[in-house]
Amino acid sequence: MNENYLTESEKQSVIAFCANKPMFDAVKKVLLATIYHQGIVRKGEALTEFNWVFSITNSIEPKSDEQLGQELRASIAALNYLKGGFERLLEFKVDEPKKPKKNPAL
Repeated sequence: MNENYLTESEKQSVIAFCANKPMFDAVKKVLLATIYHQGIVRKGEALTEFNWVFSITNSIEPKSDEQLGQELRASIAALNYLKGGFERLLEFKVDEPKKPKKNPAL
């Protein structure tokens, strides 16, 4: 993974964040809740996808089918990028220290 845009301190912070599974899941839930549930996530429940697409039609000004389709495509792309970001966070790993080779002469 290309992680040249992060400092070593930032990488370690990402690793620590991902290692704390309850925190990782809570942050993911907060960020995705407005997309999935429009604010109806319940305490203690796992985050599941909800048919949020109906919210794009709640506009004061009428939209054409083409405009609705463009907004839907953009919303789905944004959702996929956000979900991909969470998957990418989990790719950060602590570098395992290399075990020294055993000296066969000893």
